[in-house]
Amino acid sequence: MDSSFTEENNFLKISPGKTIEDVGRFFSFLEYSIIFFESEKCKTKEGLLSEFKEKLKFPDDFGFNWDALEDSLRNLAYDGQSKKYLLGFKASVILPEDMEGKEILKDILKSASAFLKENHDIDLKSIFF
Repeated sequence: MDSSFTEENNFLKISPGKTIEDVGRFFSFLEYSIIFFESEKCKTKEGLLSEFKEKLKFPDDFGFNWDALEDSLRNLAYDGQSKKYLLGFKASVILPEDMEGKEILKDILKSASAFLKENHDIDLKSIFF
């Protein structure tokens, strides 16, 4: 693994002196699909879920709730787009006034990552920067 970051529970942490661009270049080289969530829309649950739907091409009947997000992430195994994903989240715009929602998001990312790896050998990693 590159010294630009460390990994814990499928969440990446940037090493001091490194940038998110360094991490992005490394994972791009490894042929990961890299998706960043850094829009002001991500300040609300509705906006964040809308960004997920758009960026990960969730189906039209996406339910716009936490359960739908987890189900749709787990279904990445069937969309055929990639076997490797890096989801980057700009911490200052991701649910800044909803700490409970941010923790729910992190739990969903951990759960979906473990499920995809165990059942489909798909690598889903996340980083908050």
